[in-house]
Amino acid sequence: MRYTWAIWICLPFLSSSAVFGQPHAESHRDEDFQLEVLRPTAESGDAKSQYLLGGKYELGSEVPADIEEAVKWYRKSAEQGYVDAQRKLGAIYALGYGIPQDLPEAAKWFRKAAEQGSADAQCYLGVMYFTGKGVPKDYIEAVNWYRKAIENGDPKAKFGLGLMYLRGDGVGKNLPESVRLFREAAAAGVKDAQCILGMMCSTGTGVPQDYGQAAKWFRDAAEQGMSRAQERLGLIYSQGVGVPKDLVQAYMWCDLAGQQGSEKAKRARATLAEKMSPEQIAQAQAKSTAWRNEHKDELESLLNPSWFEPNAIKK
Repeated sequence: MRYTWAIWICLPFLSSSAVFGQPHAESHRDEDFQLEVLRPTAESGDAKSQYLLGGKYELGSEVPADIEEAVKWYRKSAEQGYVDAQRKLGAIYALGYGIPQDLPEAAKWFRKAAEQGSADAQCYLGVMYFTGKGVPKDYIEAVNWYRKAIENGDPKAKFGLGLMYLRGDGVGKNLPESVRLFREAAAAGVKDAQCILGMMCSTGTGVPQDYGQAAKWFRDAAEQGMSRAQERLGLIYSQGVGVPKDLVQAYMWCDLAGQQGSEKAKRARATLAEKMSPEQIAQAQAKSTAWRNEHKDELESLLNPSWFEPNAIKK
């Protein structure tokens, strides 16, 4: 069994900007990072100042936002070997964030940062080798970079390596090892690992079948805005499997997933509405709206186009 459902459930990790986090620059408030201090030192060739000045242009802090100008300064810094700038350039090219997407260029800068020990960049290279995006598909290289990222403390890489152990890609299939890695990643807040653990608990794959545990893991991922987990949690509440049956909760979670584009959740929401009173539907919709308002910033970060799509974020 190749566990093709594992790839389906993990597509947000493998094909969205979530894997790179947000590309936005870090904000700095110390007076040493003010524009009048940064610009002369950046122009004189200081790599850190160039990186920070790039962040000013990316964020529109003290200057008009200008991603092309930001990339110019990031590149100057990256070419001097400043690892944060190399990692940032990789993410910007991978996402097509304000510039044409260029996955081979992204891989180049991720590699430079990864070779300097950046755990993020090592994980990103692992994803690229696993999917064959920007580099030739190579499971052995993916395993290599995931392991390096794990050694440097990146929990996302534990999810990536766990998926390879689950499917037997580049390593011998090892369900106990995949579960161990997923659990460690999930405990660190990696929503993709939480969601796949929910699926494994619900199907009894590598762990005892436990619908209550499945609901727990789906909820953890759903609360982070993962539409597939929201969809699964809604279906669980609609069936009363592992949790008390609750049509209001079911409608709420299916509504949230549907608003992120899940067609299955939209169909489930319509079916649920036929079984609910107008008051129940209004209550569920109010809960959905309240949840979205509370998680607005996080949801916006999940709506960035896929970094695998050829026309991602062309500004």
